[in-house]
Amino acid sequence: ALNFFGELGHSCPSNYNPADFFIRKLAIVPKREEESREQIREITGAFSTRGQDVEQGRKGHLGSTSSASSQLTSRMMESWFTQMRFIIFRSWLSFIRDPGLIRVRVIQALFTAVLAGIVYLHMSDDQTRVQNSVGVLFFMVTNQTFNPLFSVLQVFPLELPLFIRDYSNRMYQTNVYFLSKMLTELPFNIFLSFLYLTIVYWMVGLNSEVSRFVFAGLVIAGVTLCSISLSYFVSAISPSLPAAMAIAPMLVMPLLLFGGLFVNIGNLPDYLIWIPPISFIKYGVEALVINEWHGENTHYYMNGTKETCTLDSPQGLCPFKSGSQVIDFYGFKDDMDHAWFNFYLILIWMGVVRVLAYLFLELKVYRATRR
Repeated sequence: ALNFFGELGHSCPSNYNPADFFIRKLAIVPKREEESREQIREITGAFSTRGQDVEQGRKGHLGSTSSASSQLTSRMMESWFTQMRFIIFRSWLSFIRDPGLIRVRVIQALFTAVLAGIVYLHMSDDQTRVQNSVGVLFFMVTNQTFNPLFSVLQVFPLELPLFIRDYSNRMYQTNVYFLSKMLTELPFNIFLSFLYLTIVYWMVGLNSEVSRFVFAGLVIAGVTLCSISLSYFVSAISPSLPAAMAIAPMLVMPLLLFGGLFVNIGNLPDYLIWIPPISFIKYGVEALVINEWHGENTHYYMNGTKETCTLDSPQGLCPFKSGSQVIDFYGFKDDMDHAWFNFYLILIWMGVVRVLAYLFLELKVYRATRR
């Protein structure tokens, strides 16, 4: 079968499930019905010219598997939990079938972490630490926004024909398919988040309290999952992969612009104050800045004399006399409870966007199956 499809110009990519590849080539893709039908006619026409041997072989294969397929369909519809168990297993097999992609994502996390660590290596204890620490925290949030963003954009545009075929055959429900995708990628993305943070955090020399490090890890993991949630949403609303690739950066840029570094949140005009509350990047940056500077009251002069800043120190030599002043300067609230509040908002943002992604996927499936 692989050779047959390859001769027609439809070569199955390496590490791609051949069965899924065949179904995709023989499925009707939403909004590309005529093109899909023409492709199906081309393939079936070429197959019909292969002669009786190929036809008999095909029938024999279908006859030997029809009973097993019927049992599988019946079994998958027995209960929601049975469906979930099978689809998670299939999603996991699909995930581990491409070890090259896993290696690339690990290398990507290591490279960006080491790069940030080298640039901000062992920050000094003078006033430049303020700019450097906020800069590296913002870079960490930005990195964990863009790196995962493109990892799942292709999921729904590429897999939708296969899913609709299975859905029409009553193999499993839409919520099972959607949840299986989320549960499969969750452990790996959390692992990458903590791997990235651990390297950067200790190379740079951020706040050494263990509780601060753990909180930073939770925030970075939350930001990562928010980025993936946005990717699922874009993937669900996009008609094709190129469209998803174009829409995703367009949605991220306003969230990045109002993330708390480029624009002071406290000085925004009234017609823009609605944007920061919808930016998970802002919540992540604010939580990390508060976590880093809350309660830190000892800073050194900018001239390197190693004299401790006090409230009476000259403003020119000691612009920031306490961690509270650093937090206030960026328009944030100096309160660890507020930092935790930002973390909870990150989780809520993630949940709301994933629910929206699921609803749009349901709508797309409904339209495709009611034609």
